[in-house]
Amino acid sequence: MRFDVLMDSPRNHRGGNSMAADNIIIENIDNPHELEKMFRKDPEAFAKSFSYAWEQNPDSQVLAVWYERLHFKDTATTETASSLRRDFMFMAYWLFWLE
Repeated sequence: MRFDVLMDSPRNHRGGNSMAADNIIIENIDNPHELEKMFRKDPEAFAKSFSYAWEQNPDSQVLAVWYERLHFKDTATTETASSLRRDFMFMAYWLFWLE
């Protein structure tokens, strides 16, 4: 699925803003099953189309959840992995010098 399938290009419209009407995420905002299906079919195209939907509906709780899902960065996991890597490096260095 390509981006233009999810949201028509603004170049294809003359006058008025029909992008909102053509945005499949906005059209399916009350259909979580369909949103999930679109996301799984083509996550990249979904994310591109989502950007426009989010700009047009910043107060939507449904889109707020999708925003977090698409932009989530787990800092606790990253910090833990970094700490474990540092600990293993220290242990390897320590064992090397014991021999």
